[in-house]
Amino acid sequence: MPRPIRGILFATFVMIVGVVVARWIYATRLTPEQREKMRARVDEAVEAGKQAAEQKRERLEDRLEQLVGENGKHA
Repeated sequence: MPRPIRGILFATFVMIVGVVVARWIYATRLTPEQREKMRARVDEAVEAGKQAAEQKRERLEDRLEQLVGENGKHA
């Protein structure tokens, strides 16, 4: 098997094992209070990601309007 394919398969396997271990820890080893704290942190991270994506989208839209406007003047 070619080396890059072997690396990709190994990385995929490691990721799957990591997800399984994380889910096991979350389901069996955390107390309800710890789960609630983790859920709150994840919710905060998701919200921050959404806000960052919205800001980036707005910047890109503004830049697109600027570029289209510049090109429209020269046409």
